[in-house]
Amino acid sequence: MAAFYDLLVSLQRVFNPNLTGAFEVAQNRLPQADMVFPFATKKFTDDHICDRTAKIPSKMKESAESVGKRRLITPASGGNPAAFTTIPVSTTVVLSQKKYQDNLKDEVDSRQKEYQAIYDYFTSRDTRLATLMEGDHEEVIFTSLSRFPMYEVQRPATATTAVNAESRPEQHLRYAVQKVANKWLVHHMAGRCTAEEVNTAPGGFAAFDYTQLATTVTAQSGTFRKTS
Repeated sequence: MAAFYDLLVSLQRVFNPNLTGAFEVAQNRLPQADMVFPFATKKFTDDHICDRTAKIPSKMKESAESVGKRRLITPASGGNPAAFTTIPVSTTVVLSQKKYQDNLKDEVDSRQKEYQAIYDYFTSRDTRLATLMEGDHEEVIFTSLSRFPMYEVQRPATATTAVNAESRPEQHLRYAVQKVANKWLVHHMAGRCTAEEVNTAPGGFAAFDYTQLATTVTAQSGTFRKTS
């Protein structure tokens, strides 16, 4: 009954964007209670940010592998063997240095008006609702202005093979945002890209046309809308 009630409340907020301006977020997507990363939901922090206390590469790698194993592999239990999840790759961002934390926070803060304008546009065209009802949270992909060090864990050969995190040089973060209360927060990682790939749209996406917005905002490279 509680789950059904939560579903009804969520649907109400979808149909009435004035309530939150975006699809209601689940508890595990809310910001962490201690607001370690006030620019990101707890779900993003747990799945895509290396242990912020790790200061040396070996510990960062270990953290990335721990997250990767949790996200890519379902451990054996109840007589069932270990198995792969539907996630083929796990990427984590290294934000142990304050400069990286500040860079992402400053960007998210400065782009609030842009996020709002883009989602207002989709809401006005009734495309947001269809996307959300399909369970898709990547309607819009943004590309970070700054670059960050990352670790990537690919699905191993078998579900019992040890995972391995490979270090990636500073790369641009591709992400989606979601509104929590009155603020847009990073809530989903949509991959990474090099500086040369910023304007290359991922499959199923196309560059977003900022001239469609009713509000004037500065157009940013690497912003894509879902086309399929």
